Amino acid sequence: MKVFVNGAWRTVAAAKIYIGGRWRSLSRIRVYRSGAWRDAKVFAAALSVSAPDRSTVGSSHSTIQLSVSTTATPSGGIAPYSYSWTKIGLGTLTGATSASPTLTAYVSPGGGAEASVTVTVTDAVGATATATATLSLENLGS
Repeated sequence: MKVFVNGAWRTVAAAKIYIGGRWRSLSRIRVYRSGAWRDAKVFAAALSVSAPDRSTVGSSHSTIQLSVSTTATPSGGIAPYSYSWTKIGLGTLTGATSASPTLTAYVSPGGGAEASVTVTVTDAVGATATATATLSLENLGS
């Protein structure tokens, strides 16, 4: 966004407003146009997300059901965030539109299951970021 200051156009990279005796950072400037409020400028750090690898170990002499979860942690962007997870590998993924999905699988003694899960996080203004985690399940029983 550009503003005209002292006879020259200048790019605005951040904005503050003085309210209640102190300066506060603005996250966005909105304008009312064509019957609706619209974002004219969004001031936010770039959206990024992380999702750690996780594993669960069980021990049974028979096939058991095991579950493991990971949590997407977004930073930057503008809240609220939405989540969309996809899976490649074994098991069933539940909670695919939450911050913390769960991978569940039946695992035979001495066996395991593994899946790669990728999250796409979208912020309130449509910016996206992705992260991938490996979720592992293992049955140590024999």
